[in-house]
Amino acid sequence: MQQLVPTVKVYEMDYSNGDETFKEYEFVNMAFPYPDGYSTDWNVIREYTGEAMEGEDYNLFIDNRKVVIDGRVYGYGLYQNNKRIYSGKHPFADSEHISERVYFFDYANKELKLLRTAAHINKNRFYPIPTWDSEGNSICSETWDTTITGTTLSVHPSNNTYILDNTATKQLQFYSFTDNTTYLTVKSGDYLGTRDLSSCTRSYACILAMILYQ
Repeated sequence: MQQLVPTVKVYEMDYSNGDETFKEYEFVNMAFPYPDGYSTDWNVIREYTGEAMEGEDYNLFIDNRKVVIDGRVYGYGLYQNNKRIYSGKHPFADSEHISERVYFFDYANKELKLLRTAAHINKNRFYPIPTWDSEGNSICSETWDTTITGTTLSVHPSNNTYILDNTATKQLQFYSFTDNTTYLTVKSGDYLGTRDLSSCTRSYACILAMILYQ
């Protein structure tokens, strides 16, 4: 078909007799094409070797988990298609073109919903930095910074939430998994991140402060 078909495999057990089954649910009506240029022949897919190369490579990835919301069991999947473009001047990608889809699966009625899509580009700018070896000799090295344009998705199932980050508007929109509606919009610079049990933002500064005050 040359298409990707969203598929959910569900493990079920009958506690009355211990019978176990695996059921697979294919959602052909939600199929979408492979990325342009993506090869389905595993013999020609190249792996990163640490050597500079020229061309493109691809990676398809999905993160999926189960979550209980208001006593009901759901599952979510965050699909990513990552296309890396190499100039051959260094072993790292000059740019990454990433498209994302977030799905939500209801275990009770076996329904799969596509909640939202997003796409962004990471552009890497490489530049040399002065470094020295253990004997004090100057050696060639380089570092890079990354510019992100577009929209990105992140999921926070314990809070029944996924977040859409828009670099153009510099805003974060918070959506509910269960009804797929936005309930909060904040400026990107005002978002402190998720909080742990100590009500402290998860960052290096927070960890350092916790160590200092123990």
